[in-house]
Amino acid sequence: MVRPAFAFLLSLLLSVAAEIPPNLVVEGIPPIPPELRSQVEPYLNLGGASFRGWHGARREAVVTTRVGEVTQLHRMAEPKGKRIALTRGAEPVRNGAFQPGGAKLLYPVDEGGNENYQLWLIDTADPRRCRCA
Repeated sequence: MVRPAFAFLLSLLLSVAAEIPPNLVVEGIPPIPPELRSQVEPYLNLGGASFRGWHGARREAVVTTRVGEVTQLHRMAEPKGKRIALTRGAEPVRNGAFQPGGAKLLYPVDEGGNENYQLWLIDTADPRRCRCA
């Protein structure tokens, strides 16, 4: 259920920021107000980060950013704001999801690139992590 909702939200955000090509005939769709376009634009220009989802309870985005040679998860409290690292390590972390309350984050890691993904859980208040599966 989360993926279809995310796909819809992402397509809505991208459509708001996109320009309509002059050769496209648009019928029955109202024009997008410039105010809405300017409100959404900061969320689409993350500057080297890729959007991965939303925090479970707060208005914060979860993004991936390359740190050195590996990709790690970060959270951002505001558009173009400071990125706060959620994961650290030698293995890349490409995805993750908060529990609904937002206190814990679950993410997969394939150690050594073996594609045998293991699930890790971290408490956002405590940087220690534990392997779940």
